[in-house]
Amino acid sequence: MKHITPLLFSLLLAGTSARAAVSLAAPGVVYSENFDLFAGTLATLPADFAYSDSDYTPGGFYTRAGGYSNANSIYGLRDASASTDIAFGQKGATTASDVDTLSWSFVNSTGLALLEFQVSWDVEQYSSAGRGPIISLNYNANGAGVTASGITGANDVAGATSASATNLSSVLVTSRSVTVTLDTALENGQTIVFGWRFAPGPEATGSNGHIGVDNLSVTAVPEPSTSLFLLAGLGAAAVRWRRR
Repeated sequence: MKHITPLLFSLLLAGTSARAAVSLAAPGVVYSENFDLFAGTLATLPADFAYSDSDYTPGGFYTRAGGYSNANSIYGLRDASASTDIAFGQKGATTASDVDTLSWSFVNSTGLALLEFQVSWDVEQYSSAGRGPIISLNYNANGAGVTASGITGANDVAGATSASATNLSSVLVTSRSVTVTLDTALENGQTIVFGWRFAPGPEATGSNGHIGVDNLSVTAVPEPSTSLFLLAGLGAAAVRWRRR
């Protein structure tokens, strides 16, 4: 797989390469993606996502219950050929610089300043080998730069390894849920891009396993002062309604 340069990584998370962006209509609304319509092709990647690599050869589906494939590529990962639960994943090259990013772009359309986000996802591993691929979350708020600063909660997931490349006996699922607190509030009209970073495992020998992400969700939280203002407004409206 082609590796991503630091400049391209920054541009990707800044939203330059994304095909679309989700409009954050209101704080507290949960935006989610389960990739169940992803078939391991660029055409089936959700429109508000972008991936830093374009290697869909052989692509398509990688099925844990089928034969093991050593081909580096982007895949729709599934447990069995009849499975409808799909994850976005890959089998990456072992070069240390071969780091790729799945990015999800959002634009603040709430009319409010946003300071905090709740982000959750599942890491799913379908095969193991000599290296355990590492998946972690980064973000870029309004083009300020790619960072993991302000992320509270367990983030990195290192895949399992084995002496020989083989499919796992069952899909290994690790769930993550973090709070992202920005240094500077995201104003109305500004963009934030969340990126799931796929990196080769640090082991000295062997290939990477098939690994991916699934069940992503993002929820925006308003600044505390804004929340209090909204609650006060709702309380006043309720009083007026009761008086009527």
